[in-house]
Amino acid sequence: MTPRARSGGLLAGRLSAENGVGTLLEALALFTGARIASRVGSHVELIEPGGNGLPFEPGSARDLARRLAWAEAFPEKMRQMGECAQADYQARFVADWSWQRLYGERRKQARLHR
Repeated sequence: MTPRARSGGLLAGRLSAENGVGTLLEALALFTGARIASRVGSHVELIEPGGNGLPFEPGSARDLARRLAWAEAFPEKMRQMGECAQADYQARFVADWSWQRLYGERRKQARLHR
């Protein structure tokens, strides 16, 4: 397991929306827990305030400091948000099927139609 996979969360501070979604999706895929991310671009769509992460206003050091202080004061809530974030990722971005299963079904259908 990578160090990021063992971390307690992700802090994604951005002022522009370009290429920010990859970081959040990677964090979810690696089970990094709750996310603290700026309200910019796709971060807005991926973070449910208090549900799977804590958004903050881009460029606002005060708002970021408030979110970090809250995260430090409530580690159990952050853990719970991390679990919600992982469940959200699984529901939105992971398919229920695998290539092996799909290939097996195709082989089965091919045998039936010979």
